[in-house]
Amino acid sequence: MTPRHEVNNPLVCIIAGSISVAKFAAKAEGVLIEFKIPFWSHALSAHRTHSDVAIVVRDARVLGVRVFIAVAGMAAHLGGVIAALAPAHVVIGLPTSDSAMSGLDALLSTVQMPLGKPVATVAIDGGENAGLLAAQVLATDPNLVHIQEGLLRRHKETAAKIQEINCELGKCGSFTEYIRLNPPKPKG
Repeated sequence: MTPRHEVNNPLVCIIAGSISVAKFAAKAEGVLIEFKIPFWSHALSAHRTHSDVAIVVRDARVLGVRVFIAVAGMAAHLGGVIAALAPAHVVIGLPTSDSAMSGLDALLSTVQMPLGKPVATVAIDGGENAGLLAAQVLATDPNLVHIQEGLLRRHKETAAKIQEINCELGKCGSFTEYIRLNPPKPKG
């Protein structure tokens, strides 16, 4: 089994249920890169390649992975399968919107795990939050203080942006005027 991203001593293993959800996994990877967290990425299906998922989870545990991120749409059983294979590890489910139900099916499948097999779950398409949650879990380790410092720095930067917007809003006098002067950028 060849990893998609070879790295020494990975702390996070990202498993995407298919390559169609790669863009959401990439958002999580971006956060891990930002905080210099080594990770290991795979595209494997809980339904079509379940034995490969079992091998990767086993190998990841041996390599020292502490957190798994399961990226899946539709039935989204991947997080539950990983939780069953790694009961002493944090599993973060990242449901995706690539389904007829726009991700609601994946969200409900991910959060409705049976007793004893919890999967922490972020919002539909919430790749960045999946990466941040993994970083927060790892930041509790006193040997990984650089992650905690990075999270605190990012928090301060985000707060400063909001304070700047609030100051601009105060100059405009109303939300209506602020939006007229600062039209929202199209999503996409």
